[in-house]
Parts: sequence; C-alpha cells; structure tokens
Amino acid sequence: MANGTDKLGPKDFITGCLVIVVAVFVVPILVLLFKVSVYLAIVIGVIVAVILGIALLGKVVRLIFFRGGSDDKHKNNYIE
Repeated sequence: MANGTDKLGPKDFITGCLVIVVAVFVVPILVLLFKVSVYLAIVIGVIVAVILGIALLGKVVRLIFFRGGSDDKHKNNYIE
C-alpha cells in the first residue's frame, strides 16, 4: 500500500481550490479592468488555471503510476 507521503494532502486541496478560483475570477477581472476581449480573457484564464493546476496533476500522476517506488526503502527495514 501507499505510505503517508503518497497521499493527497491539504496542500493539494488548496491547489485545486486555487485553480477553480482563478478560472472563475480571472476572466471577469481581465474583461472589466483591462478591457480585454471576452475570448482572449477566457484563453488567458484557462492558461493561468492550467499552469497553477500542474502541481496537483503532477501529484496525482505520481500517485497513479509511481505508487510503489517510494516505499521500497522501507521494505528492507521490515523484520518479520
């Protein structure tokens, strides 16, 4: 099974919430404050949200594909 370092924690939850906040609030801010076109604001908002979400996505990919790798060093110390 996965050890404690492989679990998603509060930092990952905060990162996910930050991505949602950015996606929802950046687009109207760009349109209202900077008078950017709606389509350009949506594109910029999506790009910023994707960049912020890379940390969470990287953690999920490591959980799925590399679950057993970090646990190998602890298996050698186990005594039955």
